Amino acid sequence: MEAGRPDSITKEKLLALKKNGISRISVNPQTMKQQTLDIIGRHHTVDDTIQSFKLARELGFDNINMDLIMGLPEESLDDVRHTMELVKELAPDNVTIHSLAVKRAARLTIFKDRYSDMQMVNTQEHMDLCAAYCKQMGLEPYYLYRQKGMAGNMENVGYAAKGQGRRIQHTDNGGKADYCSLRSRSKHQARLAYTKSRWHPPHRQMRECQGCRAVYRKD
Repeated sequence: MEAGRPDSITKEKLLALKKNGISRISVNPQTMKQQTLDIIGRHHTVDDTIQSFKLARELGFDNINMDLIMGLPEESLDDVRHTMELVKELAPDNVTIHSLAVKRAARLTIFKDRYSDMQMVNTQEHMDLCAAYCKQMGLEPYYLYRQKGMAGNMENVGYAAKGQGRRIQHTDNGGKADYCSLRSRSKHQARLAYTKSRWHPPHRQMRECQGCRAVYRKD
């Protein structure tokens, strides 16, 4: 279950999800630096994230995802390290490391004059740092996708505990990649024609395309 903004999470909502058999939820901080949350107009606090996560654990959720964004305004590598330290303490079962990709309707675009003098940096060092922390948490990569306009020309990478990476995605939108190629089968289906990845056999069939995402069938 996505839509995991901490300020939208309540005990009543979590109980309703639990009652209806939802097993995977998101509690998405984006960053654990309060100043950054204020800059980008998020309505939750760092403490909201921590308390929402702990509440979900107390109610028995054992597959919790957290989304983080690399390249947010004025965030340094030390800020990312601080975020990962706090995330590590919470020990989520699934972490997605997003590279900032500013959409047309995003606050960073609509109010771009406010952010014109701010640094928004994402590098391989940022991604490697996050990967190292995920490894410390016992999480392994299970999907990767790219799209146009990503900070530092990086990608989004999902990490999950063993057995928790249930939805596998491999795509490249708007650029070349050596990890997969797709051959069209119909309007809504395609087959993974070739991959160097150890994560997917070559016969794995996509269920559907969702914008820049290719969502694969469960085996």
